[in-house]
Amino acid sequence: RVTADEVDIKDLEAAVRGQGVESPREEIARLRRQIEPEHYDVDLSKELSMPDKVVIPERYLDMEPSTPLSPEELREKQKKVERIKTLIAKS
Repeated sequence: RVTADEVDIKDLEAAVRGQGVESPREEIARLRRQIEPEHYDVDLSKELSMPDKVVIPERYLDMEPSTPLSPEELREKQKKVERIKTLIAKS
């Protein structure tokens, strides 16, 4: 059973739609079309390929030196370790 208020509302909606205003369903569809290209505009070959390698200038091998390192050499060694850790963290 349809009430008089429901009929009036449907008539008003039809009149508004006739003036070029989109219905809620049309608006939702339009907004989804605007958003969806972001999801589907992806280069899959780039996404699935191997990532670029991180260039590490020197390899760090933690070996015990035959002679103890001087404090300056220890600082330099620690700097190299930190640079390598930073490069790895960025990748």
